[in-house]
Amino acid sequence: MSLAQYVPSSALTWGGFDAVSRPLRTLAAEGAQRWGWRPSLADLAACGASGGVAGAVTAVVTCPLDVVRTRLQTLPAAQAHGGAVSVVAGIWAARGPAGFYAGLGARIATLSPLMMAIMSGYEALKRTCVKPKQ
Repeated sequence: MSLAQYVPSSALTWGGFDAVSRPLRTLAAEGAQRWGWRPSLADLAACGASGGVAGAVTAVVTCPLDVVRTRLQTLPAAQAHGGAVSVVAGIWAARGPAGFYAGLGARIATLSPLMMAIMSGYEALKRTCVKPKQ
């Protein structure tokens, strides 16, 4: 079940980062030129903001998968015999659709700044390691 949550999470995070960072990086470049900012720092800030947005969107979209995974992992063995389908049915019966978004605020509060830091760090490291074009 963890794989069923982590694969979509990674795909959404990186895909969302790419989709959001393109326009934000363009805005950052224009802002750097207009207001005299250092272009590399403006671009890094755009990458961080893009990571934060991607993390928040990923948290919202994958929250139901995370709730089901967490319930499966914390159920006593005697109750886990029905697997994911049983857990989904139980959550639906007990709390309806809102049950699949339990803990959403904590997921956003964790994943958004985490992805902001990861994406900024990744971009900074990538710039450090890439050889300049000659």
